[in-house]
Amino acid sequence: MMLGKKKDVSAGDRKVHNKQAGMLAIIAGILLIIAGVTGAAAWEAIQSYVEDTFGDNATMEIVFLIFILIASLGGIVVVLGGWLFMREKVRTAKFLLMLGVGMGLVGLIITVMVAIKEGTMLNLSAIGLGFVGIILSVVARSRAVAKDIKK
Repeated sequence: MMLGKKKDVSAGDRKVHNKQAGMLAIIAGILLIIAGVTGAAAWEAIQSYVEDTFGDNATMEIVFLIFILIASLGGIVVVLGGWLFMREKVRTAKFLLMLGVGMGLVGLIITVMVAIKEGTMLNLSAIGLGFVGIILSVVARSRAVAKDIKK
């Protein structure tokens, strides 16, 4: 399948695809939770930089608070996305997986970079689980098929 191409599947096949995507996403979310990878620290650092550069703003504070909350719940957000895939709420589920995986990936990369910079021992099993969780999340997201939007 090429990127950007819409999958042509029957309603029954779509349900099977979405159930498989849901199961993969739930497994991925559990792996992310076990690995303990979140992107909360990254968003806090970004918020600090933005506030130093542009000043403190109540609206910006709320936006970053939401991002940090979602980032902190990375694996849980992915599990929720898996549940939504099974309920045929594919667009919302894909959005949640994008957020959860994106935050998890940022958190994982920052964890590895900090550990290398500080010369500390990496917990390779947790990092491995995190990467497997991210890969399964991406596969789940690509496996799901949304219903056609009626015009």
